[in-house]
Amino acid sequence: MDGAPPNTSIASQLADLSPDELLALRMIAFACRGRGVVVERCHQKLNEISGKWRRNAAKITERLVNGGLVTITRANYRHVYKVRPELLPSVIHVLFPEMLARMRATIPEFEGTPPTVISPDAYDFLAQLHIIMALLEQHGLRITSVGAIYKRMLKEILQQLGLSEGALSNVRFGFLQHFIRDEGLVREDPSTHQIGVSSRWTEYLKMPAADRLRRSVDYCFKNVIDKDPDAETALGLLFFAGGRLVRLDRLVDEVALLGPGASWQALKTRLETNLEILLYLGILERVVYKDVPCYRITQFGMDSLSAQPSGTVSLEFQNGFYIQPNFQILVPFDAEPTLIWQIASFARLKQYDRWLTFVITRDSVYLALSKGHSIDWILSFLHQHAGGSLPQNVEITVRQWGIDYGALYFMKPLLLHCNNPELANQLTRSPKLQPYFLGKLSPSDLLVSPAKLSELQDALRADGYMPTPGIFEGPIHVNSEGV
Repeated sequence: MDGAPPNTSIASQLADLSPDELLALRMIAFACRGRGVVVERCHQKLNEISGKWRRNAAKITERLVNGGLVTITRANYRHVYKVRPELLPSVIHVLFPEMLARMRATIPEFEGTPPTVISPDAYDFLAQLHIIMALLEQHGLRITSVGAIYKRMLKEILQQLGLSEGALSNVRFGFLQHFIRDEGLVREDPSTHQIGVSSRWTEYLKMPAADRLRRSVDYCFKNVIDKDPDAETALGLLFFAGGRLVRLDRLVDEVALLGPGASWQALKTRLETNLEILLYLGILERVVYKDVPCYRITQFGMDSLSAQPSGTVSLEFQNGFYIQPNFQILVPFDAEPTLIWQIASFARLKQYDRWLTFVITRDSVYLALSKGHSIDWILSFLHQHAGGSLPQNVEITVRQWGIDYGALYFMKPLLLHCNNPELANQLTRSPKLQPYFLGKLSPSDLLVSPAKLSELQDALRADGYMPTPGIFEGPIHVNSEGV
């Protein structure tokens, strides 16, 4: 619009606005991270918060449009108010300090300190994601016909991951479930309602760990935050606060005033739920001061919300662990997530804390070998990553388990039953038929390879015998003489 004022005149122009016009401009500028407000919802909200249920919201916003501060665009088939992009930084610069003064938490030990690169909770997210996928790889998981996890199994999983059965823990685990399913990292057998790891998980593991986290953040923005205008508004205010601590109660007050959400009911609970997910992904950090929760955005969060994320905020991971003679593996919480996934493939998680405690057992090694791992790979992995030497008793025992594995094995042969031992002996003495037999189960029962059944049937007929067609499914009786 030609009448758009230059940036240098923004402060003076805003000073000339009426309180109602300032309120409308503040809503349009800050709601939904400045991405705009649907026209109808903006009018409704302005009429509500005026306290008089007036019907002049359209006239107020019309003056902002005519003044060149606001424009009307179209998004998703609806008209949307937006502050002109070239003016938005200046409008925020003028209006936000007063809002920040109301929301800001003054905590002496945090004054002047920069936000963390990323909150430790993000390492929890990555570790718990990879542990769950390792459990699914080993055991699978049976779910109900409506896709829910059985309560007993859910309780066991939460305990293993160090999550309580409280509301916020369920928020975290619920996000994990939705992310795993929606991203196609698991597959479900509809006939048994059993879920297991899909091939997409293998592709996911090939990504650098930092990229895996960013993919989860993108999923959160698209499927959680951007679908709740109030949560999007709250996150925008935290972003504009630039790493300064904001009180949750004051943040709720500002969102109640500015947020274009359809309902103000349970606003605090909804915001706490969404902020918990953002904390879980390392976007936010939380400090409780005098029983008041306070939040600020991390450096990783600032980069993720920037118009052009640089992806340069480095995430540091540790690549080692410690093994004790009691077969316990102590893994730092910020270990490289693929490392955690690999450990969980042959060791059982015993305790989840700042140090993850795994224990190598005969059964956990058995499961790993049954899924295709080898003892040589397990021992090589332990030698490569263990801080210090691998305890000798651990190496000797694990190697012995590898020798024990497969010492017993099941076979699935067929039996060729003969009416008497003489007939069985006659068959085994035949040069043409002898190669088809693996041995005798009894004097009258010969073991046959299932793969050679068709060939043996043809060979018997060619040699003048008349075996009964098909395979007999009845019980097998062996008397005291083995007949």
